[in-house]
Amino acid sequence: MEKFINEDDSTIYVITSELDDKHYGMVATWICPASLRTDELRFTLALSKFNHSKKPILTTRKFIIHKLPLNQFMTAYRMGLHHSEEVDKFIDESYSTHESGVRVLKNASSYGLGSVLSFLETEDRYILYCSAGNILFNQKSIQELTQKDLFSQLTESDRLLLGKKYLNDCERDTPK
Repeated sequence: MEKFINEDDSTIYVITSELDDKHYGMVATWICPASLRTDELRFTLALSKFNHSKKPILTTRKFIIHKLPLNQFMTAYRMGLHHSEEVDKFIDESYSTHESGVRVLKNASSYGLGSVLSFLETEDRYILYCSAGNILFNQKSIQELTQKDLFSQLTESDRLLLGKKYLNDCERDTPK
């Protein structure tokens, strides 16, 4: 299996999920490999307790994990800036629907169906232990979107909006 998650990269991973015919999308807080297995990808994923996208992931225990090519920075921006309960994050996106009912971003460089094997609840986060089999590589040789790439492609106004949203999320996530 080709390497999907690297220990030292800053690649942006977009997570999509579905519950009761409502579709959710988010940028993963962090993700890292969690196994030496070669037959199935195992990784940990952190979710804020206050993120709207946690509910379908924890309820259905399934999601699609995507890596995006560099030219899809606006998709990552939209998935990171807005809350799924407030806007339809897929309105300007080209997607298909996986047999699981979860939307797959058609312009992803690679993606796979993730399953939550177990999770740990901490004071401000859920730490999920997950697996993902059958990673599909649509565009193997293309440069993938990193955090640095995303912020360098955005306008100053967009960077400020995204920074404010992340700051508000951090403040909201901080235990009182």
